Amino acid sequence: MSNSPKSTIDTPALLVDLDVMESNIAHIAQLCRAHGVNGRPHFKGHKTLEIAQMQISAGAIGITCAKLGEAEILAANGIRDILIANQIVGPLKVRRLMRLLDTADVIVAVDGVDNVRELAAAALQAGKKLRVVIEVDIGLKRAGTDPARCARASVATAPTSVSGSIGLARWSWKPATSAWCRSSGRAKAVSAIAGMAAIDASDDARSRRINV
Repeated sequence: MSNSPKSTIDTPALLVDLDVMESNIAHIAQLCRAHGVNGRPHFKGHKTLEIAQMQISAGAIGITCAKLGEAEILAANGIRDILIANQIVGPLKVRRLMRLLDTADVIVAVDGVDNVRELAAAALQAGKKLRVVIEVDIGLKRAGTDPARCARASVATAPTSVSGSIGLARWSWKPATSAWCRSSGRAKAVSAIAGMAAIDASDDARSRRINV
């Protein structure tokens, strides 16, 4: 640890207030425990292996990441439970994903039947089981799909198994200074709508005898 003033540090450099960071990690972990939630914090918030390990030590069951390459780095450094929140498409990346299953318990997001079938065929050929989560459109109209269609494909094309659903609720993110976001009641309502959409998607899949 250096005692040099910040003005002497060349950029780019990552500067962390350790006390604040540890407090934030502990707060989120306690919030998850209080509500019975298994947390997988997103790696993109810091892209630092040491911080990811701190989050797991505090109670996170794993780490979420955006890219296959990030998942490979996490696995190489001992993090086993990994959710890749984007789609893995194409033969080169799918082969890398199959190799990654040797060292990590990976869950992959899917939003299309063709992708599910591609992953299932590769898993079958490799003799491995792959968990997927269905990315559901919960209002943003940017990502996600009809959950039942993907779920049916996942069941029909074992060895993939549906582990749940995810949704992107970025449309609920507003600048803190805007008049729209000054109402905590309105912000809570937006979060509730997003949550209900995800729950409805899972309920719809279950009604079709699909285990989600």
